Amino acid sequence: MNNTTKGILLAILASAILSTANVSAQYFLKFTNAESLAVVWYVPTVVAALLITAWKGKLISEIKNHWKQGLVIGIIYSFAALFWFKSIAMIGAERAGFVTRFETIFAVLLAVLFLKEKLNRKEALGIFIAVAGTLIISYSGSNYARLGSLVALFAALAIAAHLLAAKILLKTMDKVTMLGFRNFFTSLFVAVYVFSIGAFKPIPLNVLPSIAFFSLLSSFVGFYVLFIALHHLGAAKTGAFRVLDPVFIVIYASLIFSTLPNAQVLIGGAITLAGILILSLSREKAAL
Repeated sequence: MNNTTKGILLAILASAILSTANVSAQYFLKFTNAESLAVVWYVPTVVAALLITAWKGKLISEIKNHWKQGLVIGIIYSFAALFWFKSIAMIGAERAGFVTRFETIFAVLLAVLFLKEKLNRKEALGIFIAVAGTLIISYSGSNYARLGSLVALFAALAIAAHLLAAKILLKTMDKVTMLGFRNFFTSLFVAVYVFSIGAFKPIPLNVLPSIAFFSLLSSFVGFYVLFIALHHLGAAKTGAFRVLDPVFIVIYASLIFSTLPNAQVLIGGAITLAGILILSLSREKAAL
């Protein structure tokens, strides 16, 4: 098996694993609210990052050298976390999955705006198509569903902004360290916000192990596989396979919840993913 084939298989596997986050989050929202789930979701990954970094003998030095970068990333990603969980609570895993893939579009636009990267005609066409598809998704359903789509777009923007900050600030930081700092400060800021507004709803203790499992599966295992795929396939092509995320989300949701998005959402989602795929494959270099 050559490197390209390995990269393709790993990229598909990464997409399949990362997609479990949306559906598992929707399931856990039966026991609590979006704000409370956002507080506890990232804690297991923080513990895992601490243990791995300590095992490498770098815990103290990493904290001293990189806590400021982690603070910046955590502040930005706390907005992404709150918007992401809220969008799933409002419009479900499937529709939120389609809309939040718009992070690729925002990533390119932010790179053009702040990193002075160029945008070619094919990329502009991909953005136009993706916008059209997202509008179709957003204008299907009730006003509440439209508001949920808008919240998902804010989540996508915050995710893209945190990736931009990561590219600028964390060039010398170990990926595990970055993930640990990001999730620690995200959990901290989200907790401060949630408790200050009195929105925390206790989660049943018997549910916490399942939350920890799916948090680690999506946030650690999924990204680890993705990093290996990047090594074999390159950033642009690996990123293109992330358009499969909503497809896996729809499959998982149909199996677990016995539900399917309506035709308008599926059509809009397909158009959005087509635009993102065109954009991803047309990039002369990865935006983020």
